[in-house]
Amino acid sequence: MRLSTVALALLLLGLTASCINNTAERGVEPSWQEVDADAFVPGTTTRSDVLQALGAPSQLVSLANGTALYYVLERSRGSGLILLLYNRREDRTTYDRAVFFFDADDVLTDFAFGDPE
Repeated sequence: MRLSTVALALLLLGLTASCINNTAERGVEPSWQEVDADAFVPGTTTRSDVLQALGAPSQLVSLANGTALYYVLERSRGSGLILLLYNRREDRTTYDRAVFFFDADDVLTDFAFGDPE
């Protein structure tokens, strides 16, 4: 009788265990990765040029002397183990971003691309 109790306990433990994996992306497509950075020239490129090349930004930021277009893509990956008495979860989030600064006349003053790793 004792062996069947242990077998039943192991069976129940096996049925309550699970693994989880998830991935998620939030934000805009990272089209700035496909455009040569030389295409954006401070003092020459306009806000309209950037919008035409990259599309709508994640955010339009109003600044004291102009505006900024902020593009971001957030990627999350997670995994975990769920047992009856022990749970473990690991998550990793990376951000790929680009930001463009414009003066009051909508002319590019500076820009930067973030490193996704």
